Amino acid sequence: MSTSKKLKIGDILLHNRFCTSQQIRYALKVQQDYPSKNLGTIFLELGYVTKEQLKKALDEQTKNSHNPHNVKY
Repeated sequence: MSTSKKLKIGDILLHNRFCTSQQIRYALKVQQDYPSKNLGTIFLELGYVTKEQLKKALDEQTKNSHNPHNVKY
């Protein structure tokens, strides 16, 4: 049985230089106030990332969750 660890979307966005660590911290704070919103939506609403950047990060997150040894960090 595989126990792959899903990469955090904030880590992927930061790694790809789509946002800053300060923006991630703020988005996480916003998520505490609105727990029903997913973090990707918050990044979009704050204007921190484009839809294309978020899609790329989510694709990378999905790909790496299926193959944790494929992480390029």
